Amino acid sequence: AIQQAIIDDVDTVRSSASLVVALLHNNVGPKATADIVSWVLAQLQDVEDEDHGHLFLNGMEQLMAKQPGAVLPLVLAGLATEPEEGYSEFQVRGLASIAVVPDGHTVHRHLS
Repeated sequence: AIQQAIIDDVDTVRSSASLVVALLHNNVGPKATADIVSWVLAQLQDVEDEDHGHLFLNGMEQLMAKQPGAVLPLVLAGLATEPEEGYSEFQVRGLASIAVVPDGHTVHRHLS
């Protein structure tokens, strides 16, 4: 249910789903965040449909906005190494979406 909500076409649904992931992270542990971020990253590699690809990107942006410290390292680890078959369009867009992280120092810390 969280996976579908994080890629919903309604912004408020995605925002609420990312809040639930943050709450689960705080109460259950980082595995809650790691599981959903890993799933979104896998979808970015496989998605070829423009209509759905932007939903995965929007979901990832919502996750990063809610908990940048937990999500950013996962996104960088998942997207920083080029896959054998090369980057998909949506993986490149995923790297670009890191710009939504509210604290620029967080990004710099993970890239340096």
